Amino acid sequence: MKEQLYKRAIDDFSTMMYQKGYRGRFSLDKGDRINFGTLAECLETYVRTLLSEGIPAPLKLETYAAYKHAGDHILCTLHGNLDTVKGFIMEQMDVIHQPSGKGQSFRLVNNRQIPGINAVLGLFPKPKPWDHLIKGKFRP
Repeated sequence: MKEQLYKRAIDDFSTMMYQKGYRGRFSLDKGDRINFGTLAECLETYVRTLLSEGIPAPLKLETYAAYKHAGDHILCTLHGNLDTVKGFIMEQMDVIHQPSGKGQSFRLVNNRQIPGINAVLGLFPKPKPWDHLIKGKFRP
């Protein structure tokens, strides 16, 4: 019976994140090792570990949002846990622009407050082609 509840929780959370634009690969940090895969695979691994060990461990998921090109990423880290009634509950989301090191942290009351991928990309405006001409930067 619990397996069906967890399966539904995985499906619900995966669908919501897919609708928000998070379609890339995820990583699940379990302390001693990191698992990579789709969101559903990472959540299934977390549930299997939870059922086998019986100890509720905090959930830490990471994914990347492509910013300008392959080497320029925004790291999105979700912190949460699993409730037997409500499913996966994310409590915090950290967003870090890798090259600049700038970041923001969001406290979440419910999963609907997780910002979509376009909102995350909008947090770090891309430089305009004419930015180098502003304020006395005329010389190379």
